[in-house]
Amino acid sequence: MEKKPPSVDFQNYDYYFVSIFESGSCPYNLTKTTVNSYIGEIVFYLTGNYSGNCTSDASPRTFVIEINKAIAVNMKRAAIVYHNSWAEDRTTERIIE
Repeated sequence: MEKKPPSVDFQNYDYYFVSIFESGSCPYNLTKTTVNSYIGEIVFYLTGNYSGNCTSDASPRTFVIEINKAIAVNMKRAAIVYHNSWAEDRTTERIIE
């Protein structure tokens, strides 16, 4: 299947690629993105959809998030917060331009 790529506007937006490994039977959803300009951090919130037994197949998945350059100025760190019904985990990485 071939799809036409979405249009992008590099003049006005930055694009963040968030890559994870997840269960193929219990995928994550990107539920929220926040930008804290004061500390230079962008946070991506992923919520798990656990409705039974999940496989441990570690399927790769990438989210592409568009953020207005005026908002995402001087970002130094990116964090992913994984949330499911019993726990919340966080990972933080330095942003490489």
